[in-house]
Amino acid sequence: MPTTLPQPYALRLEMIRAAGYSNQEAISLIENKDTATLVQNVDPEVNWGEFLDYAHQNREDIRAAIAQGYRFKFITAGGLQSFLRISFGLQAGEDYRFDGERFTEIGLSEPDFELLRHRVPEQHWTFVITKRDEGSGEVRFEIELASAAY
Repeated sequence: MPTTLPQPYALRLEMIRAAGYSNQEAISLIENKDTATLVQNVDPEVNWGEFLDYAHQNREDIRAAIAQGYRFKFITAGGLQSFLRISFGLQAGEDYRFDGERFTEIGLSEPDFELLRHRVPEQHWTFVITKRDEGSGEVRFEIELASAAY
């Protein structure tokens, strides 16, 4: 079973990855509680102290999440929008549509699509593939609230 992380801490971990830090660099930043570097190089608006405290208290989970991947314990629609922006550079209204319950017109490479599906708990969100382009390797899909899928 993969490591699970609360939404706020998983998103902060994604921010560190998106800033270009390797797994070992991320672990070092987190374990050294290097708030100054995180503020300067990742995001000055984020309160890194709470994340670093969580990481210190859950050191093995954070190490496993960085090294082997993780899954969100729960992710809201806003969290999913943030994850799409941070991890894949996708913007609502430009790269996909969101109507409050369903994300539509999303396109990602096959590996990115699989990463997204792995991170997002299927008991909360359902993925519907609308098109798979074998030539380009792009997957077009929708994501909807699991309760809306029934």
